[in-house]
Amino acid sequence: MNNPFIIPITITAAMVPQVNNNSLEYKKFDTNFSDLRFIGNSFTNPVEFDHTYSLKERINVFKNFKENWDGYNGVQPSSKVIYNSIKFIDCLSSPMLSKLNENYITPTPYGTIVIDFKESNNVVSVEIGETKIGFFTELEDYDNTIIENKNFNENIFPKELIKAFKQLYKSEIG
Repeated sequence: MNNPFIIPITITAAMVPQVNNNSLEYKKFDTNFSDLRFIGNSFTNPVEFDHTYSLKERINVFKNFKENWDGYNGVQPSSKVIYNSIKFIDCLSSPMLSKLNENYITPTPYGTIVIDFKESNNVVSVEIGETKIGFFTELEDYDNTIIENKNFNENIFPKELIKAFKQLYKSEIG
């Protein structure tokens, strides 16, 4: 199995099989392990790290921001902006998620959230608001694009953004 998203783990005492009434039972993880999920039915199979959890947690941190959070009258991202940003993350493919660094998710002073996708010296920067989405590109060998004020649809990316992602990641995404 050559999957770059699989992280091998070692079973610790907290995860060993338990004998109960002469039968073998496995203890399940509690909900504190929500960033891990099992593949298959046994503990001998690898555990996959779900990168989306850390990305969504990064976005959820912005809920705690207060007005003037940056000392320059920065607007707190609304719950709708947080929701839209999480829905945007949900629509990304696994290869794109694996390349997205949570530190490239940042709030703006305007109450929006920016998610930057970087590959070498190339960037696609997406800004998500309450009802609108916009983006710009800085791509080598490409006519760079600036798109503003597109209506945000949580299920469909603007076609221009899809084209920019395909240019950024070339053949790595479908």
